[in-house]
Amino acid sequence: MSNKEEFEKISKQSMDLLINATLKRHGINLNTKPQLSDEDRAELKSLIEGLKQNVESLTNITKK
Repeated sequence: MSNKEEFEKISKQSMDLLINATLKRHGINLNTKPQLSDEDRAELKSLIEGLKQNVESLTNITKK
């Protein structure tokens, strides 16, 4: 395994550990379906669309 692959594996494991610990500390269970209001759902959808556009822009810049 190369150094880069090992670093990526350790980074992913560290992030998973930190995220899981944070969610557990705040009593969040990922197995339950979240209850979002229509307003929150629309805001989340808008945020995701904006993120998609940013990723596409960055992808296009790096390809040039």
